[in-house]
Amino acid sequence: MKTLSKRERLLASSIIAGVALMGGASVAQAQTQPQSEEVTEVSQIVVTGSRIRARDTVGNSPIATVSAEALSEIGSATVETYLNALPQVVPHGTRVNNNPGYAGAAYINLRDLGPSRGLVLVDGRRLVPGSSSGATNLSILPPGLVERVELITGGASAVYGADAVAGVVNFILKKDFEGLEFTAQTARSQENDANEYSLGMIAGTPFANDRGHITFAAGFTKRDAVYQGERDAYKYASYHDLDGVHLNGSPTTPDGTFSLTAAMVTPENKQRLVDYFTARGVNVTAADFFQNNRLGFNPDGSLFVAGNGTPMKGYKGPYSDGYDAATGYYYNFNPVNLLLSPLERYNFYTDLSYELAPNIEFYGNALFSTYSSLQSLAESPASFAIPINTTVTLNGDVRSLLQSMNLPIPTNKTSPEFGLSRRTNELGPRAADTTVRAFQLTGGFRGDLPQIFGKTWSYDVFASHGRYQELSEDIGYPNGDRIRAALAGCPSGSPLGPVGSTGAPSTCVPLNPFGAGSITPTQVDYIMAKGQISRTDLEQTHAVASVSGELFDLPAGPVGFAVGLEYRDLSYFDNPASDVQTGNLLGGNSAAPVKGGFDVAEVFAELKVPILADLPFIHRLEVEAGYRYSEYSLGFETEAWKYGGEWAPTEWLRFRGLVQRAVRAPSIGELYSTRQEGYPQVTTSTIDPCNANSTQRTGANAAQVLALCQAQSSQINATWIGSAAGQQFRTYSGGNINLQPETADSFTAGFVLKAPASFPSWTQAFGATVDYWSIEIQDVISTVGYTTSLSRCYSADYNPNFSASNVYCQNINRDSATGMLTSTSLEGFISQRNANLAASEVSGVDLGVSYQAALADYGLSDAWGRLGVTVQSTWFERNAFQSLAGNPFTDYVGTIGSGSPGATALPEWKTSTRIAWSFMDDFSLSLRWQYIGGVETGATGRDIPSIDAQNYFYLSGRWQVNDTLELFGGIDNLTDVDPPFYSGGFQFGTDPSTYDVIGRYFYVGVKARF
Repeated sequence: MKTLSKRERLLASSIIAGVALMGGASVAQAQTQPQSEEVTEVSQIVVTGSRIRARDTVGNSPIATVSAEALSEIGSATVETYLNALPQVVPHGTRVNNNPGYAGAAYINLRDLGPSRGLVLVDGRRLVPGSSSGATNLSILPPGLVERVELITGGASAVYGADAVAGVVNFILKKDFEGLEFTAQTARSQENDANEYSLGMIAGTPFANDRGHITFAAGFTKRDAVYQGERDAYKYASYHDLDGVHLNGSPTTPDGTFSLTAAMVTPENKQRLVDYFTARGVNVTAADFFQNNRLGFNPDGSLFVAGNGTPMKGYKGPYSDGYDAATGYYYNFNPVNLLLSPLERYNFYTDLSYELAPNIEFYGNALFSTYSSLQSLAESPASFAIPINTTVTLNGDVRSLLQSMNLPIPTNKTSPEFGLSRRTNELGPRAADTTVRAFQLTGGFRGDLPQIFGKTWSYDVFASHGRYQELSEDIGYPNGDRIRAALAGCPSGSPLGPVGSTGAPSTCVPLNPFGAGSITPTQVDYIMAKGQISRTDLEQTHAVASVSGELFDLPAGPVGFAVGLEYRDLSYFDNPASDVQTGNLLGGNSAAPVKGGFDVAEVFAELKVPILADLPFIHRLEVEAGYRYSEYSLGFETEAWKYGGEWAPTEWLRFRGLVQRAVRAPSIGELYSTRQEGYPQVTTSTIDPCNANSTQRTGANAAQVLALCQAQSSQINATWIGSAAGQQFRTYSGGNINLQPETADSFTAGFVLKAPASFPSWTQAFGATVDYWSIEIQDVISTVGYTTSLSRCYSADYNPNFSASNVYCQNINRDSATGMLTSTSLEGFISQRNANLAASEVSGVDLGVSYQAALADYGLSDAWGRLGVTVQSTWFERNAFQSLAGNPFTDYVGTIGSGSPGATALPEWKTSTRIAWSFMDDFSLSLRWQYIGGVETGATGRDIPSIDAQNYFYLSGRWQVNDTLELFGGIDNLTDVDPPFYSGGFQFGTDPSTYDVIGRYFYVGVKARF
């Protein structure tokens, strides 16, 4: 490999970074200009989006390229931070997401179709998945070894297989690196927090007289946590509207509160409450005591009025802020929640190639990555039924007060009760301490086959095996069985607790939940759920054998082809912590173990045929096609294909287009997640439609509804009542092994403007691309809520024939003996399992403009160097989702999204502009401008109805001190733009995936090459 001089390196990096948007020929030209003597040695290359080797980098799929230089122009060492700013990408799961939290994982979401619908490759090969959804975790990649990232839009399943629905993100790693390079970087916010440190090393050398080459890379990254309580803007739980900021804490407090019931607020009991508080010097009236107002416990066990939109009175506890006493006492849960998640990561990568014999080269690589991160939520909320007569830790005066109220005794109980809600602050925040370990080994052979019909064909055969393991320990949660035993006063048979300092299991200690700080360290040791470690393992084995080359020559050029076989085996095992499996982790979700897997065998082919060339108005006319057949062990088969072509009427103008069919196989999580039972309440609005008194049975279609009900169960007759309000339905949700693949049809069409090398140099400075893209997905895997199934199965609008085989009716499974769907029946239930139900449509236009020029061409001296301007912009025409067949499509373009947790802003326009200037041989500067269009929130009344367009600027610079040493630094969010707050912001009062919540961020670094 040639070693570039300092000047050449600067010029090359400036050019490569500057043409990041252009894709196709323009990128290749920019990358090869500083190394023109090497171009003659490379006759054919492979472009992302095709396996056919070609003499140029002209591709018919819209492609955006991000260079290593551009990736380094940001303060964060995690690659997704830069990629999420690209117009083609909608952020999903970032370093500032805490709830939902991603525990250090990072995913890329092309066109807002979800991380599982975009395929991530490394050097054109699949990487082991990082979740049960099949999405790849970018955090395991070696960031210092990335040479460039290529993103293509549109289904690419014909080339790469399942999951390439929205497109492909291909990380191209550095090859044939020679020498030794060290990099160190440190970063910090303007608030003197969010510290991040990274170290990197790359070493490479040829050996065996240049027949082999080995490269080794290692990296370390450490990012400090930032808690919301450390920032003034986020330290209080709040709600934003047009009138300002309002405190908005939780009614579940560390003191313990309960709501007054109807029986507690009779006129006689109101007077008892007034007497109780008046005797203790608290000024109250009977109006303070109404149903659902809250009372709480002071540290001494006495009561205070917590309020419910009404004033707080008589509070003696330790919490003095985060609430407005005039509207009640609420807990400020923000301070212990993370604003920025911590990360400590180690990456290692080795790449080896060796020519065993002419036309037989062995190559292989090994990736290993491990990192740890933390998710932190407010302390665990819990609810308890407190027996008034027998709870020994209840304050005596409070017991006497409640006993005097003559409250009803619940069925099968011996004492009246009240419902206590309390956060177990003494146990600390709920946290998930997560460690991820991932590796992937790849080995293969490649070379040229003996000439066939005078043509050279190339072969490539490889296999890889990877494992992704995640260990997550739940911390700060109480164990349900033990806390109930402690609340009951530790009756005989109370369970033992975790092993304590004595080496023996701890024994039950009566629990005092009344008042902040009332739970002692001994009580904490007993009720704390310890050793709650969940483990997830994913393994992937992948093998591909392919041949590519030229079949024969036509007058317009050679016909290119690629054919091959592919095999992939995927297995998954998720073993939740013991208390998670039993539902005994209070304040956490329950889950059961999940195990499953599948394999797939595939055959694929591609063809590229030049039709005409070098004719008037037909500089080049070419068509291409591809096909892939896949057979899954799950019992289904899929077909993916593509066809399209290009027409270049001149050397400087090229039109291109592709039509593609892509598929996404069901993920392991969608297939195998354990069935979960639910027991939603039967209400007057959700009563069983087969009930003789329901609106369906008494409406215009009563006869058809009765016939349908009787087709579902022989137990139902004209007077059948079935479930009544107050009972509980039984629902089942979870995986479905009968799922079918999602199918997507995509269309892209556009043009490329780029002057060839034969044109004057000033014309070659400019390039542009415009591409329209459209992706429509059918059979999207989703779920139907039980209320939807109940209403639509018996509706003429959704089941016009009142057929029992209707898609909604298939979810209704009646008990054979009673016809019931409630928890009192043995077999009856309503299914909410995953099914192929929904549809999604996205479309838009990508615009790209590039200007790259040596300023000497415009009369300036060589010292002025080169200037590059690139613009990437996306106009979102449509982003629509249909939740169920028959439902209207909802278009989210120009809105804050669906409003569900994790939803993100979807502006109509997103633009990224980068200006790069390299000068005086030794210096370079770049300024990047990110534009995010305004969106509507859908809010009414005094809620914030819209968010204005946002503009972020990123400044970076480099100084090549000498051939060995380089200094660099920069400022992210140069103008320190605050995030826009809005009503219903799903985290921090805003959308932290889209808008910057950290603020102005500085970084400096050094790179040394030997």
